[in-house]
Amino acid sequence: MRAVESAGGDRQAVFHRAFDRVREPAEALDRLIDLGVRRVMTSGHQSTALLGVGLIRELVERAAGRIELLPAGGVRPSNVVVILSRTACRQVHSSLRKTGGGRMDAGALTELIQGIRNR
Repeated sequence: MRAVESAGGDRQAVFHRAFDRVREPAEALDRLIDLGVRRVMTSGHQSTALLGVGLIRELVERAAGRIELLPAGGVRPSNVVVILSRTACRQVHSSLRKTGGGRMDAGALTELIQGIRNR
């Protein structure tokens, strides 16, 4: 909790995907809201955000605009529109790494952005 408290000022605290390890996601979300966290990165307690869209949507509804949910994990150009539409989120996180790891795939970034804009 000290890290959240030290964010203060103009800084915005974002809670990492460690959120996917909590036992009670609804209670943890409420606690993070109370602590002033601005955004929670999550895959909805699944290996990918696409598989976790149900829980992410539930959390978005519970949050009622008090905190942002940031779907993360396996977000790709091929699934970003589905993730955004099923979760009602307005943003995502994606590493867009090339197959086999390494650097970000700039072409995939362009595809991701185009997919979001064209939805």
